[in-house]
Amino acid sequence: GQTTARTVRLLGRIDKQEVLILVDSGSSHSFISESVAECFAHRICKLKPVTVRVADGGKLTCSGYIPECQWQVQQHKFSTD
Repeated sequence: GQTTARTVRLLGRIDKQEVLILVDSGSSHSFISESVAECFAHRICKLKPVTVRVADGGKLTCSGYIPECQWQVQQHKFSTD
């Protein structure tokens, strides 16, 4: 993702994998990079590809999701589909 004035960068974890999390107050959805997704390939549920527009005006194709993806920043835990 691209960092903008609305973006906060956080260091977090998905399971035991350390990840960089970009929090964008203007976003309606959450995404992970392909390189992070490869670490969790066994948990990805396939979707019919969906194209979304990202903050820099580019397009991103999403073809899967991780159900009940649990992630953590410091001691705070979250769950996202």
